[in-house]
Amino acid sequence: MFAFKLVAAPLLLAVASWVMRRWGEAIGGLIVGLPLTSGPISVFLAVEHGADFATYASVGSLVATTAQASFCVAYCSVAKRGWIAAVAAGILGFSATAGTLVSLNLSHAALFFMSMLAVYLTIRYWPVGAPRTVQLQAAWWDVPSRMLLIAGLVLGVTYLAPLAGPSVSGVIASFPFM
Repeated sequence: MFAFKLVAAPLLLAVASWVMRRWGEAIGGLIVGLPLTSGPISVFLAVEHGADFATYASVGSLVATTAQASFCVAYCSVAKRGWIAAVAAGILGFSATAGTLVSLNLSHAALFFMSMLAVYLTIRYWPVGAPRTVQLQAAWWDVPSRMLLIAGLVLGVTYLAPLAGPSVSGVIASFPFM
């Protein structure tokens, strides 16, 4: 199981990165939008801690969907100030939204509705600008470092899950590391 944890999500990330470089950012974005980290983590949580634990972790995944929309809005709101400010704003937006929603203890149905509404509103009111025509060249260490980060995330979430609890584990598993 340990070896599978080290390989599954990082391999999915490597494939998604290759797809993005091969077919462009739009297709890559669709692939990266899949639950490439939270999906494997959910499976590991179910195997290691039981189906009930994984079910309650899905609450965290629903919370994280809304928090991911907040991440995107916050990131893009300050992106012109540089990537460090944008990442900081995104993390703050994600954390504030996730923390608020976890503390409200809403039902699965309410969280599902809220996440769908957040995604819809983010897409609907996203600023439309000129498409970027410059292809950025990633550093050689980009994919390997993200693979290590994802492996660490999978190991960390699955091993700390009993301490963090299912809801928080689901939120962390869905943080937009990609």
